[in-house]
Amino acid sequence: LAQASLSARSGSKLLWSLPHVRPLRTSQLAGSAIDLSSASPTAISTCSSPLVFVMSTAINIHVSAFLDGIPDLAIALRVELAFLGTFAAIWLSSRLLGVRLDDLLGLRRTAAKPAPLTPAARALPEGPAAARKPTTAPRRNSRDVDGGVPAVGLGDLHNPSAARLADAHWVLSAAQQLARAQDPQRSLDLYRKARRGAMNLKTLSLAEGRQLFMLMVTSAIRLGRMSEALALLKDCREEGLGISLALLTSATKLATANQLFKDCLSVYEYVAEDAELVIDERCVWSCLLFCAVESRSYAHARPFWEALKKCGEATYKDFGNMMRYASTQMDWQLALLLLQEMRDANMEVERVIYNTALSICVTATHFEEAVGLLADMEKVDGFADVITYNTLAKGYAKDGQLDACFELCGRLRSKGLEPSQVTYGILLDCCINQSRMDRAREVFDHMMQEGCAMNTVLYTTMIKGFARSEQVDEAMAIYERMRSDASGNVSPDVITFSILVKANCDAGRQKTAMGLLEAMMELRLGPDEGIFNKL
Repeated sequence: LAQASLSARSGSKLLWSLPHVRPLRTSQLAGSAIDLSSASPTAISTCSSPLVFVMSTAINIHVSAFLDGIPDLAIALRVELAFLGTFAAIWLSSRLLGVRLDDLLGLRRTAAKPAPLTPAARALPEGPAAARKPTTAPRRNSRDVDGGVPAVGLGDLHNPSAARLADAHWVLSAAQQLARAQDPQRSLDLYRKARRGAMNLKTLSLAEGRQLFMLMVTSAIRLGRMSEALALLKDCREEGLGISLALLTSATKLATANQLFKDCLSVYEYVAEDAELVIDERCVWSCLLFCAVESRSYAHARPFWEALKKCGEATYKDFGNMMRYASTQMDWQLALLLLQEMRDANMEVERVIYNTALSICVTATHFEEAVGLLADMEKVDGFADVITYNTLAKGYAKDGQLDACFELCGRLRSKGLEPSQVTYGILLDCCINQSRMDRAREVFDHMMQEGCAMNTVLYTTMIKGFARSEQVDEAMAIYERMRSDASGNVSPDVITFSILVKANCDAGRQKTAMGLLEAMMELRLGPDEGIFNKL
């Protein structure tokens, strides 16, 4: 008591550092058995104030020590404290603003309202589907969106309850969410579960039902499952919703973009069974025309083309597809008609279209029309190229018009163009087929003088001509020239050796023929059955 009084009278905490005061800390006082009964009331009252001072001083010391350690602890736990502070601020903000915390963090998404009917859908004729009355929207709580479709979070879609799967509006909202998340597989799985459950599509309005099937069909096509897309279209028709023009347009575009050409035609054939559906979208017929040409379903090309022109003006690509169709049918009249329609539409017709039309005329042996096209092309300086002249020359050569081939070659030169390897090959073939090796020799020598790049085909063509005319020595001379070609890029092939072996065997030159066989082995060319039979 005396020491406590001394500390109280001093009024300084420095006395606690003295050796004779330190043992009197509050912990020791509280743990010791002090008998206050021996003290007088005056002593106890005198000691009351010093004891209070001792206890308050002890508390101040412990608090000071705790506060001194806070900065070190804060530095050690700075990341955790920052996270807790941020989370607390977000929680407090959400409580003040009345927003759910998971919505604020983006863990939940609210479903958008179903898209309104397009003008094309509103213009559809009245039918069983249009007679459906929209159902009354169920009462919504504060967590529902304004469009009548309950809010759906992506987390809710992992294991939806049977009650939700039975709610067609919830399924539509979920399909919209998955479409935005670009997850067509889960969208289809959800639809299958709902169909196996108790989902009643009759609760959806006409616009909502069509939107649901739009999402399902496009999801199936994106996954390349056209059989499933057809099944969904059947479900749409059986539910009385009808297949809208918007649905057909989207399905056609997606199938064409994914190169599902035959499947796209199958979708059209099924949808076309509905006589009430009027297809007045030009892009639908354009896609169908392209699919018909790509899948070689040529029976559809003409009807699609006529329907396309009724819906609007055909594009350059549409004309190109029809020109490809005309080429497969060798329809030179259609080709010329298409070319004229492009001119009338003031389209800038490219060279490839002209060359295709010219090739169709040549294949159909209508050389007069082909020459007319060539004259039209020559009106534009540089428009006709070597391919144009080669196409017509090949037709002349096949028809046996040797003089016409050489005249066309001179016409090519007069336009400032140089004959290519293909041009010389056509001339050589024409000469050989007409047994005019003298003119073939002139062409070959002219090629060598002009420094035309030779290849295996040109050498082999000359060897074939000499072998056919039984000029074996000339054929072997061309062969030796071929082997010694300075370019080093020309080498005889199996066809070359086959022609030479046969020519030498027929001329009784077995030794030379065997030498050719050894040369083949040196070039690591495998002799075929014909060469062994000849030997």
